[in-house]
Order: sequence, then structure tokens, then C-alpha cells
Amino acid sequence: MSSFIFLLDNADNIHDLVIGTKMERICNNVFKNFEQTFIVKIYPSSEHARVETNNLIKLENVKKVSKIIYFDISEKFSYAIIAMVKGRDLFNMIYENDYKYDEKLTKKIFKQLLKIVSKIHKKNIIHKDIKPENIIYDSETEKITLIDFENKHTLEFASPEQLSSTNITNKVDSWGIGCTLYNFVFGYTPFGRNKKKILTKKPAYEKWIPNNLRDVFDGLLDKDASSRLSVQDALEMDFFI
Repeated sequence: MSSFIFLLDNADNIHDLVIGTKMERICNNVFKNFEQTFIVKIYPSSEHARVETNNLIKLENVKKVSKIIYFDISEKFSYAIIAMVKGRDLFNMIYENDYKYDEKLTKKIFKQLLKIVSKIHKKNIIHKDIKPENIIYDSETEKITLIDFENKHTLEFASPEQLSSTNITNKVDSWGIGCTLYNFVFGYTPFGRNKKKILTKKPAYEKWIPNNLRDVFDGLLDKDASSRLSVQDALEMDFFI
């Protein structure tokens, strides 16, 4: 698991928190007078670091994804300095005490998410771990940012093909969006952490949901990746129009 260190405006002191003189040199050259809040992401392995940094470099011109500022990768210690995103992740929004389903907000957030993921797919990148914790919503701007591009997966949001190690396509992101949307609407995930249910069971729906939202779930949570909705197809569903 990657670790995070949160840094505020005194970015020139980042070396005091991480790795000494090497970081001091970086800060003197890169961050002097840089008015930004950062996080330092420390990776469990150089491979994790290479995956995410390569992805973020390819996505540097795509709006509303994590922005990498600096990184260093070695077999002993790998880290990246990433611009911190303002807002709250969807996980905290869902599980706060007074959370209630809001159709207008749901459409606003998930239309943005589908558009962002469509853009990363055009860069031949698959996120593979779309879940509430990786979507940051800024209530002031009403915009979202997609984070965490290490290409790992989380059981509750993993597609059947990720769990069965069959052919992986960008449709795994459609599944992740479907699970995240379900979680956002109902307050719980469609299959929990039960691998058998993910592989074999259909999602259950509460009676109150409209048919056009059910159609979105059916399309995104199709266990057959070949017939599952693409993110672009999902954007054209009646619920999002």
C-alpha cells in the first residue's frame, strides 16, 4: 500500500519530512516560491511508482486527473510529489451520517466521471481501480478529480474479468463506475467483498429507483465485458441526458 504525507504552503521544508539533503536540493530547484499544497506519495515498490508516474505523465494534458510535479524511483525508495486536490472523496460523502441520495448531484458527478474516463481511455490508459475513495468532489466548483493511477484493484469494485484473470479491457472501468454509482445511490456496494457474488450474481435494486437509472446499472454491471456499456455509451443513456 502506498503512503501519503500531506504538506501545506511551506513546501521548501518538505525535506524535513522525507529524506534529507536530496529532497532539500529538489525543493531548492523545483519548489522555491511555489504556492501549492502537495502530497508526497511513497510507493511500496519501484514497480508501483513506475506504473503511476508513467500514467500521469501521459495524462499531463488531461484535466481533472492527478498532476505529478516531481518523482524519483529507485529500488530502495520511490516517491512522487503530486498536487493536492481540493475537496472530499465520495467515500466520505457517502458514509457521513446525514447522507441522502441526490439525483441532480449524482448526474453532475457521474457525467463528469464518464467524460474524464473517456479521455484517459483515448490515451490508451485503463484506471482499473475506480471507487469512491479515488474521486474527489469540490463542492465550491462542483468539479471532480480522478486520482490514484497505480493500476491495482479493490475487491468490492473489481470486475469479474479482473478477478478471474481473463482478458482485461477498458470495460473494467465501466464496471468500476457502475459499482461506484451503485454505492453512491444506495449507500452500499452491489456485491460487497464476496468474489462469488461478483462473478455470478446480478445486482439487486431497491424498488424506488427509476427505470432509466436501472438501465445504467444493467449496462455497466453486465458480467460479460463484450456486451458491457463503454463509458461513451453510458453517457448516451437516458439517465444522463
